[in-house]
Amino acid sequence: AAPVLLDQALGAVRAAHIRDLCEGRDDRVLETERDRKSIGHEETFASDLVGKQLIEDHLFRLVHEATRRARLNHVAARTAHLKIRNDRFQTITRSITVPEASMDPAMWWPKVQALLHRAPADMQRVRL
Repeated sequence: AAPVLLDQALGAVRAAHIRDLCEGRDDRVLETERDRKSIGHEETFASDLVGKQLIEDHLFRLVHEATRRARLNHVAARTAHLKIRNDRFQTITRSITVPEASMDPAMWWPKVQALLHRAPADMQRVRL
């Protein structure tokens, strides 16, 4: 946008700051370390998974892998997110939050399995 328009829309000081950022000028310290806020496990399959049982078998393994990593990192979760992409590259997400944090796969598996069962019927050929 023209400098005059930015000045009018944002004010001269803020517009100058935005222009500097756009041109790569930024004196702020770059922070490369941060606390991990989530642990997940996602997998894109070389070929589509077809059929409820095969999809559940893979999801069961993913739940166990994610909870294993949580235990290794001494963290527990209250929320699980499920993302599914079908063979037409349509993606859906479902999530559940529980009252008490847990890293136990025996607690998480039925909850994640229920999320899978809430997926539309056309999500029976899974790519991700």
